[in-house]
This record gives sequence, C-alpha cells and structure tokens, in this order.
Amino acid sequence: MIPTISKVDDKELRRKIKKLSFVTGRPMAEETRKSARRYSVTLAKLTAPFGDSQSTKQRGEATVRGDVLKVFRPESSVMMDLEKEQRSQLGFLLANKTKGVVRKYLASLGLNLEPVKTATRNKHEPERRKGRVPRGASARYMAPGNKVDKLITQKMKRVGKAKNGWAMCARQLGGTRGLAGWVSRKKGPEKTGSATTFRSDSQTSITIRNHVKYVSSLLSRKSARSGWRRELIVLKNEMDRAIRRAKK
Repeated sequence: MIPTISKVDDKELRRKIKKLSFVTGRPMAEETRKSARRYSVTLAKLTAPFGDSQSTKQRGEATVRGDVLKVFRPESSVMMDLEKEQRSQLGFLLANKTKGVVRKYLASLGLNLEPVKTATRNKHEPERRKGRVPRGASARYMAPGNKVDKLITQKMKRVGKAKNGWAMCARQLGGTRGLAGWVSRKKGPEKTGSATTFRSDSQTSITIRNHVKYVSSLLSRKSARSGWRRELIVLKNEMDRAIRRAKK
C-alpha cells in the first residue's frame, strides 16, 4: 500500500494488520482495505494546500489567482500605472490598431507585454513548473480584465485537484469519510486517482496512485511518511482497544 510519489516500507504495517485481524477476527483483506482508505484520506489532507477546511480552499483559490496574474496582466492594471495621455493613447491603439503596433507602444513605455484578446490555459500552462508559475515571474501578456477573471474562475473550480487524486483512492476503498466535499468532488473528466488490490493466498496488498502529474510538488516524501506513521499509530490504538474488549 504505497503512494506512487513515495517509497515506504510497509512490513511494520502488515505485521500490525495481521495482529489486528487475529484479535478482531476480521479478515486481513478487510483490515488492509480500511487502512488504505484512511491513509488515502490522510494524504489528501497533507497535500497542499494543507488541510481541507474552507479557509484551506480559500488559500488555494488565492494561490490560483496569483498564479494567473504572474502570466496575464489585466489591461486595467496597466492603465492605472500610466499617465492620462498614455492611457488615452493605449486605449486608442487597443481599439483601432494591430497587436504589433500596441506591442511597440508598450515597449516604448518600458513594458515587455504581448497584447492578447483573451487569457487562455494554452498560454498559462507552459509557464508552470511542477504545477506553479515560479516565484518572481513577470507577466508576459496583457489581456482584457474580464478575460483574465474568466480564466481565474475556471481554474479556481479545479482547486484541490491533487488532493482529489487521493480522495478518489479513498472512494474506491470504501468512501471519502473525513474529507470535505470540495476535496472529494470530481475535478474534471480525467481520472485523478486509483486503488489496485492484489491478493494471494497469504496476503492482500493495495497500491494507491495519484494520477495528477504535479502531485509530487504538493506533497513531499517527508509528509507522506508522516502520514504513514500516523496510520501505524491508528492501527496500534485500534489493536489496543480490541485487546481490551477481548479481555472483558
């Protein structure tokens, strides 16, 4: 039961599941499935932005807005930095002249911006590195404000996509209990996560996979291992409770 972004030794987990299965009388396969589901939920919460509260979602949306604005600068933002005559001239050129003429005028003002009529994912995505536009990046394009806002809105709907990959694993293993709806809801047509069960005569193993290509930039191996240790503690506590109940 290993996430694709991290190599974790699961021997200790198997020992605990085997002992818990013996104490409770429940099949090892069932205990393994329950453990994998819990771990998937934990990984969803550990994937940035950390947590699953409403404030977490808002932080993610703020990050998306900032990410888009590192690539597209709204025309109104450019206008605000210009003198009155410059604003009037730029407005005239935008309405009546070609993109090349507008670009040359912007360059004369010291602005290295390419004017575009719309803000699209095709222009935004190439600027991203591991899911984010690098810090300190300067906007490359100037676009109408309403077009920039439209792109921001579209991308905000996908906030939590990397988290959703783990949520989909949990769903396949029994449900997304413990996760807020904005994390567990599907983020698009593509498959974001999967859980595969392998069974043999002696044991059951489960591999959970997050298919979001940039998930490794939002969940470190250190965080994944901390989630793994947390699951070991949960299993130990369950085992202790089961033993106490058996002694009564």
